[in-house]
Amino acid sequence: MCAEGLRHVVVIEYGKLVGILSDRDLCNHWGYLDCTKVNAAMTPDPITVRPDVGIEQAARLLLTLKVGSLPVVEEGKVIGIITTTTS
Repeated sequence: MCAEGLRHVVVIEYGKLVGILSDRDLCNHWGYLDCTKVNAAMTPDPITVRPDVGIEQAARLLLTLKVGSLPVVEEGKVIGIITTTTS
């Protein structure tokens, strides 16, 4: 993930969002990445938003919940992701 500049990756199984894997999740498994399965490291059932949610509301959710991303889901399918960045 780091090599590609990614901080969050959605995990989809059989077309359904089942989790999200973040750089923070990976830090918890540092030193064991070669033997850690994605489902053991990911955050299951992440909080999502629909595409018709206002960006201000989405930003408020990111800040309130202290999460770095929100998958955007429409009709059960991931169509995007909203992320924060700190620099």
